[in-house]
Amino acid sequence: MKNKNRYINILILSILFIMFFIIFILKISVKCYFNVFTGIFCPACGMTRAFYKILHFDILGAFLTNILSVFLFIYIVVGVIMILIDIIKNSRMFMDISMKLFSKYYILIIFAIILSFIYNNTINIYV
Repeated sequence: MKNKNRYINILILSILFIMFFIIFILKISVKCYFNVFTGIFCPACGMTRAFYKILHFDILGAFLTNILSVFLFIYIVVGVIMILIDIIKNSRMFMDISMKLFSKYYILIIFAIILSFIYNNTINIYV
């Protein structure tokens, strides 16, 4: 069971690294299939451009591109650090803390996603 935690953490970290490599190093364009099929912007539309702006220290531009981007970026950075610690210690700290946060604040998370959906389809001029 202990090694299973390590394998899951390595898998999560590998997927994040591959996504980062494809999007930011190879600069392969990623289309939003929700937008392609419906013509409506999803809550995550503009996230790649927002992350690119964060990596270039344009925090306000990132926030204007997608209002969830800064919070999600911080979560991902902290998550990667926690996953690295989990791999070294062979523990489940990241998964346990994430599940506690999601179970405790799921209403707030759903509200933020709905707010992002409304923002992306009405106010956001950067999408």
